[in-house]
Amino acid sequence: MKDKLRWIIPLITVVLLIGVLVGYYYFKPRIKYVYDEYTDTYLVDKAYGNSKEYTIPETYFGKTVSGINVRAFYKHSKLEKIIFEKKENIKNIKRLAFSECPNLKEIDLSMVEVIERNAFSYDKSLNNVTINARNIGFSAFYKCESLTNITLNEGVETIGALSFSYSTFTELTLPKSIKEVYDDAFKYCEKIVKIRSYYTLNCPYLTRLGVVEKYYD
Repeated sequence: MKDKLRWIIPLITVVLLIGVLVGYYYFKPRIKYVYDEYTDTYLVDKAYGNSKEYTIPETYFGKTVSGINVRAFYKHSKLEKIIFEKKENIKNIKRLAFSECPNLKEIDLSMVEVIERNAFSYDKSLNNVTINARNIGFSAFYKCESLTNITLNEGVETIGALSFSYSTFTELTLPKSIKEVYDDAFKYCEKIVKIRSYYTLNCPYLTRLGVVEKYYD
């Protein structure tokens, strides 16, 4: 028995130590970054710990943090809020970056230039967004069923397919900078009452709903 204990106790100790290290690595709230040679900046590559709140710093190793990488916060079920130390630096939200974060309520997108496909899809608690992004990717806000307030500022050019499908906003003004709105960008938005557009939209779905209203200077 004593002979067995001589190797069982060290083995248990090693297993426990490995468990602690693995738990620390995966469950302690922290952020991993990846260097982007093209922009000479860092991107948030992966968030660990499934925390309610994360703060994205202005810099990492002396270089700007400029965006959120693919699936960085994907399926973070507890995430409620993202804080950018310097929102002007955040230019790109990549595909699936915040997808399936059902409790995400607050994020400042006012300075982001590109929002890629499915970036916020299935974020059921997100209710208010202000967007300056030139391109809003396919299904970017798909099934954001609490999204009742959408502000699109000048500079937005393309609204991709299914971008805001199933949102619950009632009115929306499209900026003059709009160049293309995919036909099903607002499909299944059953509460739409009015969409104001400076230009005539080639969007049969909205035309059929009879909700498009022309506006002038």
